[in-house]
Amino acid sequence: MVLMLPALGLGQDLSNLEEGPNFKISGGLNVNQVFYATTSDNPRRDPYNYFLGGNLALSLYGLSIPVSFSYSNQNFSYNQPFNQYGLQPTYKWVRGYIGYNSLSFSKYTLAGHIFNGVGVELTPDIPISATVMYGRLRKAVPLGSEDNGGQPSFKRLGWGVKVAYTPNGDQYELSLFGAWDDVESLLLSPQDTLPPNLDPQQNIALGLLIRKSLGSVLNLEVEYGSSSLTRNVLSPIIEGPLGEVRWQPAAWLGVFNPRRPTTSFYQAVRGNLNANLKVVTLGIGYERIDPGYATLGAYFFNADLENFTANVSTALFENKINLAVNVGGQRNNLNQVQAINTARGVGSAQISAQVSPRVSLNLNYSNFQTFARAQSQDQFGYINSLSQFDSVNVDTLSFVQVNQSGSLSVSYVLSTNKEHPMTLVANGTYSATGTSGAETAAGATFYNMSGAYSYKHAAWGLGLTLAGNATITFQDTIRSMQYGPTLSANQSFLDKKLKLTLSASANRAESTLQSATGWLSNFRLAGNYQLGERHQFRLNATTISRPTAAAASGRQTDFTANLGYSFSF
Repeated sequence: MVLMLPALGLGQDLSNLEEGPNFKISGGLNVNQVFYATTSDNPRRDPYNYFLGGNLALSLYGLSIPVSFSYSNQNFSYNQPFNQYGLQPTYKWVRGYIGYNSLSFSKYTLAGHIFNGVGVELTPDIPISATVMYGRLRKAVPLGSEDNGGQPSFKRLGWGVKVAYTPNGDQYELSLFGAWDDVESLLLSPQDTLPPNLDPQQNIALGLLIRKSLGSVLNLEVEYGSSSLTRNVLSPIIEGPLGEVRWQPAAWLGVFNPRRPTTSFYQAVRGNLNANLKVVTLGIGYERIDPGYATLGAYFFNADLENFTANVSTALFENKINLAVNVGGQRNNLNQVQAINTARGVGSAQISAQVSPRVSLNLNYSNFQTFARAQSQDQFGYINSLSQFDSVNVDTLSFVQVNQSGSLSVSYVLSTNKEHPMTLVANGTYSATGTSGAETAAGATFYNMSGAYSYKHAAWGLGLTLAGNATITFQDTIRSMQYGPTLSANQSFLDKKLKLTLSASANRAESTLQSATGWLSNFRLAGNYQLGERHQFRLNATTISRPTAAAASGRQTDFTANLGYSFSF
């Protein structure tokens, strides 16, 4: 079985060509064996499995050719990424892109889309730089092909250019991206019928980015995007004045994407303003993305939203106390055409304090609230309703979902002796979810408490940890709880070439619906031995014993061991 890897880009520095071919070969080999045994009559896996894997890389003039393979229980796979191979040769301040690569010009234009083509990036030692690209964004997939999940598609080509000016630490960027589907790339016979939503498309998008310092305190960042997207280039071209879309910058680029009945125009903007004062940092942010915003240079857009954010942070008492607070909100349905409006609010606060040289604490709290309200329904909606739920006046269907979480962590250094350090840590977390509507209300509350004591003996390379954990859940009238201890030890031998870790844990579960289910025990052994610089041996063994009514003894025991070896050259 031959597996094709995703796009792979490799950089080659051609400024060292005078040093010769510089041929190199490197790689590695991995062997893993897995042993499994159980007292159950229904084992979950085979008693023995083995895995053999390796990789090889040949390098010549900085050009790397990687190959990998794997073999497991008669299954063989060979990987070579030549079908999507990308080169990035570099000479001084010039970088080229050949083959499969990806570039990001702007969040709202070309945003990380993979292309197969060419590009060049110029970054001279002056405050001006430029990047251009041209290539295929998507290959043609004929009807009836198994490629692309059986979904046919036109070949899509694209181009882009970005120019940046960066004087005195400020940044000004202008980017332009265009893409179109080749209508002749999908060969169709007269009896062929295209699936829905497979019309050839065309797009032009403009992006602008500004980062500027306003004095020594304020920092401003603004990014803007304008996109003109034609859903079907086979529709007729519209002649005449631009009309209402004249305020859309992308509409003025009709030479790259003529206006048609299937053409839509979108805008997006985001901005941040931060003030770095002596004792406090303040910031506000805003983002708005039109409903349906899209470009052919990005795989996904989270559109139809408006965000507001504000934050403040400060450090007090010579940085012994750090405080940060964030609040924000989001809403959708900006054009008021959706059936449901959704608004979200979020707030969070974090406090970290060094109470004393031995005591430190961290406190976190967040509150996330979502409010949804359906649009009111007219009398014809009532008459044509299909169910009792549909016939309800949906304007009364309002839902509020609240998620809260908080955590407190306290650390106490029992001993500052470098040879025998000891630390005590306690953690507590709380989270709650709740949903309320016109006639419904539901929610759940979770508590988790844990504590740990750790000790190290530096001379022996020994570490010990004793911990306990408990979780309590309340949901309606049901209460459930899990709790148990854990003991672990790690030791280094042979000048730290051999490291062993042994741990044992147990936990017990109970709830108001059933009595305690008994103790579940877990024993783990892990070892790692480094032989020289190229050889490594690994061992991991786990034994789990759990109560079960299916076993004759009332308990089921599973044993898993993994023995591995790695060699690198």
